[in-house]
Amino acid sequence: MPSIRQSIRSSTASKRPTSAIADGQIALNTASGTPGMFFKDNAGNIIKAGPAHYGASAPNSSPATGGSTGNSFGEAWLDSSLTPVGWKVWNGSAWVNATPLSSDTVQGLVELATNAETQAGVDTARAVTSASLQSKVSDSVSTASASGIASSTAVKTAYDLANAALPKSGGIITGNLEIGSTGSFTFEGSTADAFETTLAVVDPTADQTITLPNVTGTVITTGDTGTVTSTMILDGTILNADINASAAIAGSKIVAATTSVVGAVQLSDSTSTTSSALAATPTAVKAAYDLANAALPKAGGTLTGNVNLDNQVDARFYEATANGTNYVGFQAPASIAADVLWTLPATDGTAAQVLSTNGSGTLSWASATGGTSISVGNTSATVTDTGTDGAFTVVTEGGTRLVVDSNGFAAYTGAIGRGAPVTKTSSFTLGVAENWIITNSASTIIVTLPAASSWTGREVSFKHINAGGGLISASSNVVPLAGSSAGTTIYGSGAGRHATLVSDGTNWVIMNAGSGS
Repeated sequence: MPSIRQSIRSSTASKRPTSAIADGQIALNTASGTPGMFFKDNAGNIIKAGPAHYGASAPNSSPATGGSTGNSFGEAWLDSSLTPVGWKVWNGSAWVNATPLSSDTVQGLVELATNAETQAGVDTARAVTSASLQSKVSDSVSTASASGIASSTAVKTAYDLANAALPKSGGIITGNLEIGSTGSFTFEGSTADAFETTLAVVDPTADQTITLPNVTGTVITTGDTGTVTSTMILDGTILNADINASAAIAGSKIVAATTSVVGAVQLSDSTSTTSSALAATPTAVKAAYDLANAALPKAGGTLTGNVNLDNQVDARFYEATANGTNYVGFQAPASIAADVLWTLPATDGTAAQVLSTNGSGTLSWASATGGTSISVGNTSATVTDTGTDGAFTVVTEGGTRLVVDSNGFAAYTGAIGRGAPVTKTSSFTLGVAENWIITNSASTIIVTLPAASSWTGREVSFKHINAGGGLISASSNVVPLAGSSAGTTIYGSGAGRHATLVSDGTNWVIMNAGSGS
């Protein structure tokens, strides 16, 4: 016998089943106006299988008591509040209009414009057809319509007419330009006013031609005064015969000569004047020549007398021009008790020899003794070397302070200063002269250490005085006190934390650390 399967159903308007229905079970709503068939998907969501909802409000916008809320993915709604009615689909979070009205930025439904609407040209929502567009096309070149469309024929006619005319901005006329008996050529000056210059002609009795010269200049008329200049008169045009016998040129009319102007000039015997208007006589030139001939040329020469450099003036020897402008030189002391003259040796010495004085001003080459010492008062620096046991000794105020032996061992008597401690309250880059660092921050401070390869053997000490914070390196270049791979930690939080780092040429090695107070 056939079986009858009865689904869950409700006749309550807009009521939808909840997720309590069984998998595969169909739920029906038989209410007129809000019918629907529903089932549950494998994610537990209630899915509406149909039919599409029609109305001005979204389906299930006012859920019935006891029914589920919201809408299901892919659910359809014919929205009657739109003109025309719009088809909307639920995308899981919002209703998407699948049939929007088109615009210049949105694809959608479009209404075709009539011929009248096309010709009116004010509608921005309807689409123009080829037939309605054709109704606006015109071949006329005389219509003043602002809504018509000019055809290619009309445009071509207008273009040809314009192309055969002379633009107001100027152009080239390929034929003769004839101005009629009632016309004229009028020029406006640089000021647009009521005054113009008109080019006119006397009524000709025959064809006449005026040829303009191939130069730039000003036109001269019979009414001109003071327009003709000397440059307009060809050289040699005015001859001696053209000058009246009674004419005379006063001396004041002759221009004075300068370095750029030909004219009258005055002679002078002076060798000290700076005037650019006087001309030197042979006497002045001879005096200047004799003075220069007795001087030493910059290119070099032979001095027959002493060279005296007064008032501590330097004797300078410059490096090659291609290498710069530095020099080495000699300078006399500010005060000298008596004249001192050193006589150089006549020959060159041998390798490693030094200049030595005999105490009377005579210099000679001498071999350096076993030790070389520089002394000022009770302070000296001495280098000694017998071939196997060289040493360097520094003495200040009679006391030996530093001795470096041939093995490189340095013995120092006294105290060494490495600069005052510097306090850091935020992340920083370790400076060249910073060796004692105090960190004081409740937050972790990051220090950028210099490259260990550039500071082999450098020692830096850090101390923390804040209960919080700590200190880490910006790079993994810190080897812990216990060894192992390099990391970033120098010390953690806690007042009294301290660490001493020494560069091994590759990383910064923690040599001493603690958390003492």
